Amino acid sequence: METSDNNGESDVGLVVSFFRSPVVLARDQRAIFRRALPPSEYSHYLRRAPLNMRANVARIFVAARLASRHHAPLLFAEGWRCHAIDRSGAGTCHVTGSYMACLLLKMLQRRRLADPQIRVLRRDVSRCTLEEVAGVQETASPMGASRVIGVAGRACPSRRRAARYFRLHGAVGVRVYDCWRVLGAWSSLMTPEQRDFASALWPSTPERVRETLFEGANWLLHGASRSEWHLRRPAVPLEIRLAHRLRRDHPANL
Repeated sequence: METSDNNGESDVGLVVSFFRSPVVLARDQRAIFRRALPPSEYSHYLRRAPLNMRANVARIFVAARLASRHHAPLLFAEGWRCHAIDRSGAGTCHVTGSYMACLLLKMLQRRRLADPQIRVLRRDVSRCTLEEVAGVQETASPMGASRVIGVAGRACPSRRRAARYFRLHGAVGVRVYDCWRVLGAWSSLMTPEQRDFASALWPSTPERVRETLFEGANWLLHGASRSEWHLRRPAVPLEIRLAHRLRRDHPANL
């Protein structure tokens, strides 16, 4: 399925890359944005980056390739301003997930790892996956995008949890992929430089264990949220209420 030229999809109108939070772009990690950085050094810096950063790069890489194949727009929809960029002497600025995702996509485009002609859509609408899915639906509907592809990971969100949220929203024609499975399936089709790049992103065994535990906690919260909804039909689901209470925005400082 993932190894076919179009991943078994036709007439795709929108591709969304789910964003994992938070991401911190430290001073030394800003080297990955240098256009002239040799491939070996580029992979070195990626391997040293925290998992959240690597997971987002992997998701955006996969989503960008799918968007290019299907001639579909690529959507980033996270609106939580928690992602920090160290600007050296100018201090730290905080940006939304969609803003950071655009920066990472531009980095891939500079390295010729993503199509520079992709049409990108930004919507700062979410602080949790449930809101992110709602934002995708609100974007796809007026576009007439009957088929949507989502790219997630093993956690925050997992492919299964993101797909469940789409079903709860009554979405049809939606397919969500795990970026790591897709990268594995694409490995034989990649150039040596692309394979080295993908290898630098791969989570370690301890990271995979932590992802499993973290995603398990998210499923428990989702279960509690659905139980409350069945009992008393709150206007705003528990998952969204907690996200807005606990995930406060930082000042933009741009």
